[in-house]
Amino acid sequence: KQWYQRRVRGNMKVVKYVGGYSPNPNNMYKNTIPYDLKLQPRPEDPRRKEDGFSKIPRVYQRVEVDPTSLTETELHNLNRTKFSVLYNTKGNGYICPVLQLLYYIEPIALALKSHICQSTVCLACSLGLLFYTLDVTDDKITIADNFIQVFDKVHEAAYQNWKLHERRLEKRDFLHLAQSFLSFLLRHLHTELLAAVTPPQHTSPICSAFGSKVAHKATCTSCNQVLLSNKSSINLTYNLEYRPSQEGISFVQLLKEVMQPEKSSTQWCARCRQFSPCKETCTLESLPYILQLNCGSHPSNTEFWQLQSKLHSEHSKRCPAGGSCSNTECNLVHGYESNSWLPLNFHITSGPEPGELRFGRGLYDKKDNSQPYMGVFEYELCAVIAHIDSASSQGLMLHSLVDRKYHQRQGSDETEWYLFNGCSAISTHNKEATNFGQPWKTACVVVYKQVQLPRDLFVSATISPLELFTSFNVRQMDMNLMPLGSHESLSKGELV
Repeated sequence: KQWYQRRVRGNMKVVKYVGGYSPNPNNMYKNTIPYDLKLQPRPEDPRRKEDGFSKIPRVYQRVEVDPTSLTETELHNLNRTKFSVLYNTKGNGYICPVLQLLYYIEPIALALKSHICQSTVCLACSLGLLFYTLDVTDDKITIADNFIQVFDKVHEAAYQNWKLHERRLEKRDFLHLAQSFLSFLLRHLHTELLAAVTPPQHTSPICSAFGSKVAHKATCTSCNQVLLSNKSSINLTYNLEYRPSQEGISFVQLLKEVMQPEKSSTQWCARCRQFSPCKETCTLESLPYILQLNCGSHPSNTEFWQLQSKLHSEHSKRCPAGGSCSNTECNLVHGYESNSWLPLNFHITSGPEPGELRFGRGLYDKKDNSQPYMGVFEYELCAVIAHIDSASSQGLMLHSLVDRKYHQRQGSDETEWYLFNGCSAISTHNKEATNFGQPWKTACVVVYKQVQLPRDLFVSATISPLELFTSFNVRQMDMNLMPLGSHESLSKGELV
């Protein structure tokens, strides 16, 4: 096309004081362009189809359907589990995976279902009702439009553009919106749960589960004077920061650099009487029971995960003895361990010095007495939100580890991994949640939880019927409604 345009511009001439005339250089028809056989071939698209089949597995391909128009048999073919799948018709496809992630974290679900307040616009009340509906419903699909309507009325979220259909539907939009929405939701739920507690408290179930106390310290590199100390903060989320190098780095080492960062800055030093370079360090005073990690939204993050997965698989060799290996000095991967860069388990041990933490892959080996420790904290992977970029569509999907108590409501006693992708849901293996070696799958949110959670974290308060019969909420809403009396309580099976 460019060659043809150069020929046209070169033959351009003025005819009778009228410009813009050029003869046909190749005796071709008007408005036609010759086909250039010397074009360079385009790079291979990993998403393209070959011989009618896509490289992306079928379970990861997103199916855009209207669940209200499907029959019961068609819904059963999509949702092959005993649990209900969230779906919304507002076009914000990143919201449902985030809500399902919170639902399958039992301490958070219990705290939201037992919440009650006087506010007319409350996300905690709306989520509690939605989670209760997921507990008792027998439907394969649950619509989450009511929560989205309440979310649109929240003043704190009005200044941000949360509507996905108003964007360009790029991969970065899905990743950024999901991570921002989850971080905002945790902070807002923390505020709402604190406001409803009497007497007032300084912590909430959200802060108790996701919060970690971090102490900040700044030291002048010239005179070693401490410029900042005893300043602490509470972190609910952590953002992974990747190195721009091509070298391999373990996930636990990257996690340690994120949770205990060290950076250089410039601050005023009273002893040096000038702005001097200083070293800032962060020390963890308490570890979170539930660790939530944002994986970023830069396009190069996918290449980083692929590179680390490739390097880890090349350096990891499996032991021939498998899980029955009794050699304590064996450094090979055994049958019960994951061979992916993202580990299923990791542990943190606290040393004798304050703030001294050691990160290790896998569960802690109690036979290892090489280094003294004061406490051991073991974490297991419980949820992963990933972005699937296919040739036809793209969207977010959720890998979630569903605990035993959720299965007990369905008449079973097990713990199993599930894959929630739009309206479809199937049981899957834990290796699928840690596999990010493909270019069409990008990590968005990773959640770990401690293997042994304390009992006081599972806060569940039953709502008294007297609170539903009182009229203080109705009077504040200035509505001509009359509350139900004690003799008018509804029973099961009555129509309202």
